[in-house]
Amino acid sequence: MAKKDMNKTQKPGKNTEVRAGAQSAAAEQKKKKHTGTELFMIIFAAVALIAIVASIIIGVILNNRSKYRVDYLSDDLSKLVSIAESDYKGITVNIAGVDPVQDFDVDDAIIRLLRSKKDKTAKYEGIYLKNQTVTVGDIVNLFYRGYTLDAEGNKVDFDGGCNFSGEAAALEIGSGQFVPRFEYGLIGAARPNYSEFKRIDSVGTIGESDRIFIRYERELNDGTTMAAKYELVDLSLGREALDAKYGTGFWFNLLGSPDSDPVVPAKQYGSKFNFTVETDNGVEKFNNVTVYRTTSAGDLIQLTYSAYNFDGTVVQAQSKVIDLSDEKLDEIYGTGFRAYFEAGVPVGIKAVNSAGKADFFNTDVKDGKNSYFDITVQYVYEVGDDPLTVEAYFPIDYQSEDLRGVTAYFDVYIQSVQVYDAPEYNEEFITETLGLSAEDLAEYEGETLVEKHTAKLRAELEEAYEKSVRSATVSTLWDIYLSKASFGTLPENEVRDFYDTYYDDVSTNYAYYSSSYDSIDAFAREYLGLSSNADWKAKLTEFAEDAVKQKLVFYYIIREEGFVMTEEAYPAIRQRIYDDLFESYLESVNFSRDNYEKEEDYEKMLATHKSSFETKYDEEYYRETALYEYAFDRLIEIITVTTVLDK
Repeated sequence: MAKKDMNKTQKPGKNTEVRAGAQSAAAEQKKKKHTGTELFMIIFAAVALIAIVASIIIGVILNNRSKYRVDYLSDDLSKLVSIAESDYKGITVNIAGVDPVQDFDVDDAIIRLLRSKKDKTAKYEGIYLKNQTVTVGDIVNLFYRGYTLDAEGNKVDFDGGCNFSGEAAALEIGSGQFVPRFEYGLIGAARPNYSEFKRIDSVGTIGESDRIFIRYERELNDGTTMAAKYELVDLSLGREALDAKYGTGFWFNLLGSPDSDPVVPAKQYGSKFNFTVETDNGVEKFNNVTVYRTTSAGDLIQLTYSAYNFDGTVVQAQSKVIDLSDEKLDEIYGTGFRAYFEAGVPVGIKAVNSAGKADFFNTDVKDGKNSYFDITVQYVYEVGDDPLTVEAYFPIDYQSEDLRGVTAYFDVYIQSVQVYDAPEYNEEFITETLGLSAEDLAEYEGETLVEKHTAKLRAELEEAYEKSVRSATVSTLWDIYLSKASFGTLPENEVRDFYDTYYDDVSTNYAYYSSSYDSIDAFAREYLGLSSNADWKAKLTEFAEDAVKQKLVFYYIIREEGFVMTEEAYPAIRQRIYDDLFESYLESVNFSRDNYEKEEDYEKMLATHKSSFETKYDEEYYRETALYEYAFDRLIEIITVTTVLDK
């Protein structure tokens, strides 16, 4: 406010008497002669006034210092940031999250390339068939169960590694949808390799050898209705034994008779029905009867459970595929775990005891007992003994830390295949489809065109790997710089610029999605990954302050080290940035030469896309990006970078 007040212009005519009076007083003063004492007092007053004015000016400067614009290439940045040379020079940076290129990466790259050239239309009118050999480009419907192997070679299931309980996965071979090596391992699978997969829940027809879980309300012949009862019944005991226990007609009412006239069918699992039986005491009724399948020895089941462990920890709502034929189950879950399910647990409902209360059971472990509750067997799976087993690899940067860099195995059960024609990887494909000649591939090793092209693919993967390592290195350096540097008061105008940019980004996206949100506040919190009551504008300020800090420490270091980009270096770096951005832009709009029959149509559309692309970035963007590229190339040279290849 002080600055604005100082710069105000008075309107004409206002306070004219005051001004006139001041002018008259000044004129009269000139006529007077001053004594020495008076002259000293005047000089002292003038000096004091100058000091007061100077202090006000200095105060204003200090108050507004944080609001000025920073020239990062010429201003003294040491007032704003400092970092010791030993904190950025000669340090070692370990990059552990980037996978080096392996042979299977090349195999996967080949099938991705072949898949990109497949026919657009499926064969056989797109019908899914059950007797086809899997090839590149096919869409395969499959179930899978993934596992790793322990030191003794036993299967160890992992979370998210099985889709038995859901729909069959539709996987296009060569799409890269699954982890590396998985899709390649399916190529060549034929009908004899398909192993049967069947999911059994509590539906279907009751069989005479089944072991069932039955719920019923029994009404005695005197009209008394007993409390609902729940119990296991082994139908394989036969008609005579079961009728003797429950009353004549029990067997018939569950299993019917194919020989009767008319035929009486067996009851269905999960259905509710009533029937009567003859006992020594007369006719009795079984009301509200429901029958469920049960588990048995050797089953493969989908189990959900919670547990109180011996050490006091609580496990909530775990869902796992459990193989009851696995003799090591008791070692994992405690003695008695396997026997509980082999004795028979209803399928499709929460396990209950004979009184209908939620069931639980305990197992013995080395240091105490585990208690299992909220037990539900969702499904029983019938699978063949010879599934197609493929080996796969989880990348180092995989979201689940436990699986990073791990080799796993998947038992695969193919249900059907939608067939597509795709080219084979041979010289004809390389020359005719890809349009490459021996001269084009001369720089690559190999005796045949196929070998040379394979070497080319590997070289491209190696280049991508180096770029990923560089990107990860730069990201790590930013973290190091920010953690090691100390900062003064940040320039408010610089922070505001970044804040406005981030705010505009939120606003632009909100305008697009506004119909799905009550307010920009609700959208911004979700967009930024914040909790429902978080201050998203404060988060933008935090982002903006970090951006200014990054910029300050970056320019401070490159000026200290003399890594500022030269004008001679700029054009080549700018062109590289332009090419990379344009290539990414064309990919984002799905622009490809393959989509155009005529060269002139392709060139015309390419020019259109180029014109649109060139409006997206101004020269300031290219220059600053080039500066960062130039400087980081040199910043990386003064550190040591280690990767998994160095171990």
